[in-house]
Amino acid sequence: MDIEQLKTDVAAGKLSQDKLLAVIVAQQKRIAELEELIKAKNPTPRVDEPYSVKAEELRKRKAEFAKLNGKRNGAKRRSVISSVLQSK
Repeated sequence: MDIEQLKTDVAAGKLSQDKLLAVIVAQQKRIAELEELIKAKNPTPRVDEPYSVKAEELRKRKAEFAKLNGKRNGAKRRSVISSVLQSK
């Protein structure tokens, strides 16, 4: 049913309660169909926590792992004394 026709019928008092309820039920069914269609097209489950929280946890785990294994994130300059001692 056309929305403009509904508006004019309601304003004129020509729309019965049964007809109005039928329109509401039809719209609810259509909404349910569209929601199912959306779920079918996008099967990816949604998570409650934002991505940045997961990324931060992963970064911390990697940093802790590197610390435990003695790996450093970047190359650091050796001091003059350590380089002289190593060359001997």
